[in-house]
Amino acid sequence: GDHMGLFDVLVMPHARRRGLARKVTESLYAWAWRRGARRAYLQVVATNAAAMPLYAAQGFHTVYDYAYRIPPPP
Repeated sequence: GDHMGLFDVLVMPHARRRGLARKVTESLYAWAWRRGARRAYLQVVATNAAAMPLYAAQGFHTVYDYAYRIPPPP
């Protein structure tokens, strides 16, 4: 449709700080745009200090927080 989503964007530790995540995400936005997407959303761990500035620079902002709930062990 007119939305595209990003999940689990990972860069191996030895390859970080080279702009790879920016290149990959911008390529994905362009790919999705050519196919009709006009909005993007993503899910990112709030403590991911490397990702948060990148996504903020790309125009994203936090809409809501989430938490996973798991049952206690038996």
